Amino acid sequence: MAEQRARGDAKEAIRNWLMLLLFLILLALFTIEAANICISRKYYAVEVVGDSMQDTLFTGDVVYAARDLSTLSRGDIVIIDVSDNPEFSNGNIIKRLIATEGDAVRLQDGKVYLRRAGETEYTLLEEPYAKGVTYPFRSGEAVRSEFELQKGEIFVLGDNREVSHDSRALATGHTLKEENIVGVVSDWSLQEENMVGWWEGLRTLFSRR
Repeated sequence: MAEQRARGDAKEAIRNWLMLLLFLILLALFTIEAANICISRKYYAVEVVGDSMQDTLFTGDVVYAARDLSTLSRGDIVIIDVSDNPEFSNGNIIKRLIATEGDAVRLQDGKVYLRRAGETEYTLLEEPYAKGVTYPFRSGEAVRSEFELQKGEIFVLGDNREVSHDSRALATGHTLKEENIVGVVSDWSLQEENMVGWWEGLRTLFSRR
C-alpha cells in the first residue's frame, strides 16, 4: 500500500514538473513574441557586412536601427538606402553621419575639418571612433578634398577610413540625400551589441513559422 502511494506521489510530482515546464515554455514564447512586437514597431535588426565600420562594428555584428529619424544628428551611425545610386553595389550601407545640408567638409592632412552651417571657420572634427587616415579619394581625374553640402545632402564616412567606400568616392554631381537614410543605430544597441545579437538570434528561432 505504501509502495503504491509512493509511486502515485512520484507520478504526481512528475506531472507537476511537466506542467511547470510547459508553463515556463509558453511564458517564454509569449514574452518573446510580445517583445518582438514592441521592438519591431520602433526598430529593425541590421547585420553588419564588411570592414568599413571597424573598430566600432565588425562583420556579423547585429545592431538595432531606429525607424524614427527625428533625433538624427551629426556623429550618428546611419543606415542608407543606396539601391538607386550607381556608385554603390549594395542596397543598404552603414556609415557615420559627418555633415548635413549647409555644412562643408574639408579633408586635410589625413583628418576631417567641418564648417557647420552658418559658421565661417573650419574646425577639426574630434573622431575617437576613426581608424586609419582619412585620405580623399580620387573622383575621375581630380582628387576631391572639399565638399559643400546643398539642400537635403549628407556626407558620410566609414569609421575604418582607409577601406571605406563612402561620400569621398562619389563623382562630382553625385550625392547622398538625407531622405535616403532609413535608420539610425541606437546608442543602447551599440553598447549592448552582444546582447542584441543573442536576442535577435533567439527571437528569430522562436518566431519561425
